[in-house]
Amino acid sequence: MNRRWDELLRGMVERQRQLENALLRLGQFQHALAELLIWIDKTDGTLDELKPVAGDPQVLEVELAKLKVTISLLLCEFEVKLLYMLLILKFIVRHFFVIYFSTSSL
Repeated sequence: MNRRWDELLRGMVERQRQLENALLRLGQFQHALAELLIWIDKTDGTLDELKPVAGDPQVLEVELAKLKVTISLLLCEFEVKLLYMLLILKFIVRHFFVIYFSTSSL
């Protein structure tokens, strides 16, 4: 009886640790999502500031090159932010599966 009680307590402590870890990851995800939304607003403002350029072909080529660099940088930033969020989500899902399946065995 005592051994079974000890096993039950160990299992509960482990589940609590797993839930706390998942909760931490969820907080990280919410923070990353908030930062992504701020970045989207900032990027939207940056894109709104772009104005059409008129001029000779050399000026247009320079402006086009600048625009390509800006777009490339924005896409890289977005990809990094999205990959970070996906990584956090992967941990959250994994932890909830572990918690769910270990709970169902009791």
